[in-house]
Amino acid sequence: MVHIAASEIVIMKELWKESPLTSREIIDRIDDKSDWNAKTVHTLISRLCKKGAVRSEKIEGTPFYNYYACISEDECAKEEARSFIDRMFSGSVKKFVSAFVQSGNVSKEEISELRKMLEKYENGDRE
Repeated sequence: MVHIAASEIVIMKELWKESPLTSREIIDRIDDKSDWNAKTVHTLISRLCKKGAVRSEKIEGTPFYNYYACISEDECAKEEARSFIDRMFSGSVKKFVSAFVQSGNVSKEEISELRKMLEKYENGDRE
């Protein structure tokens, strides 16, 4: 799996919502989320294509291309989470969870849900 930069995630989120999109459609959809010009968006799309995260397909009879996400949002989220934990916590999920819980940003309900998820996983339910 390739690393998707934060700026590229903005593009990917639009393609995860709907695919295919043209570059013009992507530009229009992110206009209120960024101050990027069209050239910047084209550069980001090009980088994503080179990484294999996005594929392009020429629209017949036009100079335009449709762009499709080649990786799912779930795949990307899992990889980014693993990469973050590797970088910041030397790969230790325990250290990550400890830091997160100590930050005070986890409600009792979320802790209960996490406990249930871990129990399911421990019992062999990988879904």
